[in-house]
Amino acid sequence: MTNLHQFVCLPRPQSKNSATDENERALSSWEDHEDDQEATERRDEIVDAEMNPRRKCVHKVFVVINGITVIIATLMFVAQLLGIYFKTLSLVDYVLRVYIIALCAMIVMNELEWTSVIRESRLLRNWLTRGLIYAFVGVLGIEQYEASPSGRHDDSAHFDVAMNFIRVVSNIMVGVGGLYFVMGICCMQLVSNKLRHEYEERVARAGDMHAAAQTYNDVA
Repeated sequence: MTNLHQFVCLPRPQSKNSATDENERALSSWEDHEDDQEATERRDEIVDAEMNPRRKCVHKVFVVINGITVIIATLMFVAQLLGIYFKTLSLVDYVLRVYIIALCAMIVMNELEWTSVIRESRLLRNWLTRGLIYAFVGVLGIEQYEASPSGRHDDSAHFDVAMNFIRVVSNIMVGVGGLYFVMGICCMQLVSNKLRHEYEERVARAGDMHAAAQTYNDVA
């Protein structure tokens, strides 16, 4: 009788199907946990992108081109000043160099969008005509280098360096102008304007979100 009672009270072994069901439930629960974690990470990434907007890769390329143009125009500005110092100039040559200096200053203001007059200029706003103007300025610099008479400091050790600097910077300016012209033909200005507009919208939206968060923290 005792043996029979012990036999009846023994726990029944789990069936193979029951163990499989538990494994499937555990696996399903783990998959749900991973899905929730991935969804949380994606949500955090979206929030971070909204709160801290970044430029897209193509937009960054346009910004780099803009920065390079500013640097080259500034260097050409300096190169023309060096040309005035190292060369004995006629009145016409002197006026031309001052004219190029003014154009280089205009290029810098155009790329940085200083003053409404520069920003609203159709010639400078359109990349086709902008490229032609930039290339023209570079060609003027090259022609001045090649046509300049011997100067009072021709025996100076720094003369060759200064003149080569003028030639190199002028050639780069021609290249920048050609790049703008080609991008204008390829309608890249439309792409640049679209990316810039989207970035400015995201920056404005992020500013509103930061302001709302600050207001909420102040109230809390």
